[in-house]
Amino acid sequence: PQISAAVAADPAAAARLLRVAGAPIDPDKPETAVATVLDALWYNVFATNETKAQLGGQPFDNSRRLYRGSGNDLRLNLGVKRFAADKVALSELAEKYETAGDIDVPIVTLYNEGDPVVRYLQQRQYRRKVMANGDGGRHLNLPIDRYGHCQFRTGEALGAFAILIGKVTGARPKGLSATRSPASLPRR
Repeated sequence: PQISAAVAADPAAAARLLRVAGAPIDPDKPETAVATVLDALWYNVFATNETKAQLGGQPFDNSRRLYRGSGNDLRLNLGVKRFAADKVALSELAEKYETAGDIDVPIVTLYNEGDPVVRYLQQRQYRRKVMANGDGGRHLNLPIDRYGHCQFRTGEALGAFAILIGKVTGARPKGLSATRSPASLPRR
């Protein structure tokens, strides 16, 4: 409640925080700023400690990062607490958690461009890996221009599934004739 009240009491400061973090909100619903701030802080407080325990050290590194968008970036960068990643954590991440983008079967991914939990940047990075491995023809990403984490409509999910079936079988699935093509899905 205190965090929600702080965001509501100083929307300009909340906007600066979100801008620096690169965290999205729904511009048509300013109240999503509270949800985005709460999600980011939840992950920072709870997931960071669990991740450190799982990986055997600190995986986060902002030792050379320059933050922008605060209104006084010099002051922000001089005052922000810095962390250096532990080699053991980075090694564990690379070995057990990092995707390679090396795929043997068709994959269709559906992704909210305004996801406040897992940024769309993650999808772009994965796509680059897939392309670097020469597997671009097996992967299709369908970006949905919407705020929220995994906020897909039934038709979008069924459409993506129908496209996947078509990629696997080479034929349009029977009974899903009303599904939409990737070109008709909402895009930015």
